[in-house]
Amino acid sequence: MPSVALLLCVAAASQNGLLAQRLTQSGPTPQSVPITGTLSLQNNINPPVATMVPLPGGGRVVVSRPGENAYSAELKSAANTVPVKRGDVILAALDIRGISGGRETGEGGVRFSLQLNAPPWNQVTSGQFTLPQVRRDIIISGVADRDYAPGELEATVHVAQGIQTFEFYDFAVLNYGPSVDRNRIPFTRVPVPGGEPNAPWRAKAMQMLDRHRKAPLTVRVTRNGRAVPQAQVKIEQVSSSYPFATFLDIDPTEDKPEAARYRELIPKLFNGVTVPIYWEDWGWNEGSMPQQYRNRIDWAKQQGLRMKAHNLVWPSFNWMPDRMQALRDDPVKLRQTVVREAEARAQAMKNEPFVVVDVLNELKTEQDLGRISGFDVYEELFGVARRAWPKAKLVYNDYSIITNGGTDASAQNEVKRWIRHLQAARAPLDMIGFQGHFGEGLTHPEQIWRILDEFHAEFKLPIEVTEFDVNTRDEEAQAAYTRDFLLAWFAHPVTAGYTQWGFWEGAHWMPNAAMYRRDWSEKPSLKAYMDTVLKKFRTNVQRRSDRSGNASVRAFHGRYRATVTINGRTTQAEFTVPETQNRVYVNVELS
Repeated sequence: MPSVALLLCVAAASQNGLLAQRLTQSGPTPQSVPITGTLSLQNNINPPVATMVPLPGGGRVVVSRPGENAYSAELKSAANTVPVKRGDVILAALDIRGISGGRETGEGGVRFSLQLNAPPWNQVTSGQFTLPQVRRDIIISGVADRDYAPGELEATVHVAQGIQTFEFYDFAVLNYGPSVDRNRIPFTRVPVPGGEPNAPWRAKAMQMLDRHRKAPLTVRVTRNGRAVPQAQVKIEQVSSSYPFATFLDIDPTEDKPEAARYRELIPKLFNGVTVPIYWEDWGWNEGSMPQQYRNRIDWAKQQGLRMKAHNLVWPSFNWMPDRMQALRDDPVKLRQTVVREAEARAQAMKNEPFVVVDVLNELKTEQDLGRISGFDVYEELFGVARRAWPKAKLVYNDYSIITNGGTDASAQNEVKRWIRHLQAARAPLDMIGFQGHFGEGLTHPEQIWRILDEFHAEFKLPIEVTEFDVNTRDEEAQAAYTRDFLLAWFAHPVTAGYTQWGFWEGAHWMPNAAMYRRDWSEKPSLKAYMDTVLKKFRTNVQRRSDRSGNASVRAFHGRYRATVTINGRTTQAEFTVPETQNRVYVNVELS
């Protein structure tokens, strides 16, 4: 990107070359090293948004405010000193560690590019990376689209996307020539904490599943009230009692190919959906959007899907209709307007069978409404929701609690403060919502358990993960963590549901996090989800009835079908293994 004005330029210490050596050891031998030397921090707007303190081999970069663009501040390399030919495979890497960031994951982020160093800034390759609090190499690679003479090619790192702090320790650019097997070139791998097959937490999770998510089930086979031994009994779980849901991010009733795929896939993959009821210019206030919202609700009802509504009020000017800005200086009218319009929207949907409602979203950071109109407005909004949906679980939903290693104590403490406020005011808060927007800073399952234990010990409320996704290009790590997170979350007894924040790249707010690519090809995370939720978390067995006519198993809670066969004759029965019973007996009477 162009340098608008060179206002501040700080060079890092000279490169130590260890990164290049490490990359060469783990991949093919490069033909040349086209760029060497230092990375410099350059601010392109005034006043500057970023500063850097040099470190051995790199520097510590602090971005104090977002820039007008991501490239308002950037790290820049020197230009290439040797030519690059069209068709050459080029790799660039940065040894880096996030310290802090303002994303919902608690991470920062950078855009890393190899590009022409003059207009039109054509890129050989680039990548967008989150910066977890773990040191790692971020790597981009691409094929040169033309010849680059010495002095034409540079590496840049755009850093001004938001407030953040990170450190980088080394930088390398390697040219492998035109004939290298690109599958042998290193790429960015994301560490999966606790991902080892024999990690101790897995055995503990399986014990927790057996204890908290199953019940003893006995199917007794009789004829004329007498036991029938040696009958073949097939026990099939039809659905789970536990919510495994997705955000319904498009209208599935539309006459579009993607809507048809949604109609096909959602009932197969999920037993619930989160439907949007956003109060925004692009939501409830937009002309056609209320009808689109209702279409989603009506379709979900027809499919028999558990429904959650998200969200009644997002209490800041960032997420309310623009016309609310005019009420900044009128606390009374601001409060009256918000409550009145929330009441109207809730009453308009009071007959919808919402099982859960996110009443307030992100109080930790979105506080304009309470700060101006009094924080007791939050209890009033919970009252609005309770009157409209007396049987629904009412939720306060927030982020950075379990993501990015689960180490953001300040975010966790701020969320706790708001829960205490709501409980002290006797707001009808029934459940806590933990968003689960993971970047590449993944959290060990045992740390997630510790956080769950801590919140439940104080507040005695169930907890739902409301917006799960894993935003990374490392598809194998994404799949592995999806599998592990599902196991850890479902196993813990205080959790009450799992909602994935979409599944198709074409509609996903973080396209890399989807389970289906835009062309509907399947990513490894889809298989991980299906193998875990639809197989591992289901009870499907065959037994022979004993002398007492009994076939027994420990079964996951949910709906079942039993098929009993003897002497070529078959009888079926449907039943439920509820969460509220310690032991379940089902009698199948043969004709």
